[in-house]
Amino acid sequence: ELRQFDLDNLMLVHSRSYDVPCNVKVLLDVFLEVYHLKSIHQDTADRFLDHRGMTATLWPHGHSRMVTPNRRPDWIDPGTRGMPEIQSVTEIPRINNVSYNIFPNIVMPPTATGIPMLVFWPQSANTMRIECHWFGPKLPAENLSPLWDTRIKNFETILLEDLRFAGKIQESVEGPGFIGIPLNYQERRIYHWHEEADRRIGPERVPAHMRVEQMLGDWIEKL
Repeated sequence: ELRQFDLDNLMLVHSRSYDVPCNVKVLLDVFLEVYHLKSIHQDTADRFLDHRGMTATLWPHGHSRMVTPNRRPDWIDPGTRGMPEIQSVTEIPRINNVSYNIFPNIVMPPTATGIPMLVFWPQSANTMRIECHWFGPKLPAENLSPLWDTRIKNFETILLEDLRFAGKIQESVEGPGFIGIPLNYQERRIYHWHEEADRRIGPERVPAHMRVEQMLGDWIEKL
């Protein structure tokens, strides 16, 4: 599926990293669901994405995909108009928001005009670093679209909205009242990640009170 993005003919446009005071999974979980748009991104992503239409696909080995439609089918990010495009990108990524989770620590929401790759690195039990690498069609540096600066800044605005509450969530997780998190069906990509983590570790090596029940096998798409 990723072949449509012509990865061999992309170039690195920009990179930046952010240190975040939370466990790596506190932040990674945020990028595996979309309903938080209504509470965190009211003035940004929620204005053009319809979280109610999200569809999730689970793949073997912990990988997954999420497709969220735009609120208007004819909507195009105004910050990308006129940017060079990856011509081989198909219709769904062109008119929807598609996001891949490549297990264990990469989130990639590609578009025809550019691909941000988010890489999540644990630093300790309650600190992490997220790297954001932007890739675009291979061009001489002097021919890069001047819209890239705006594109990256707009994306960073949304990313910082996700980062700003991570430390407080970590404090809650460490609090005496925390006994676990119930997950609903829209959060199945999160549960799928944890199932795969246990499988990689070996369920017999995970303490019983921390182990997740293997429940989603029938919903994993066979490749």
